[in-house]
Amino acid sequence: MNYIIDTHIFLWFLQDSDNLSHQSKTTIANIENNIFISIASFWEIAIKLSLEKLPFIHKDPFDRLIIAQSINENLCLISDDKIFSKYELNLL
Repeated sequence: MNYIIDTHIFLWFLQDSDNLSHQSKTTIANIENNIFISIASFWEIAIKLSLEKLPFIHKDPFDRLIIAQSINENLCLISDDKIFSKYELNLL
């Protein structure tokens, strides 16, 4: 299956964080799945690092870009962000 992961999920996965659910870890680590990371995530990380700001605050334009990419490319979005469920998208 094809998935796109949100920025914080990407960072949690890299850090092997306990914040990331077992289901998400298993899905991302499964080599049979295609895992995509939006260029918006890398842009978000670079900008927030340059501002010395890394909290994930909502109403974030980066989140909207990732949601739009997920919808446009028909990808299942892996995110722990509860507000994403308000969008019409495939969400894990």
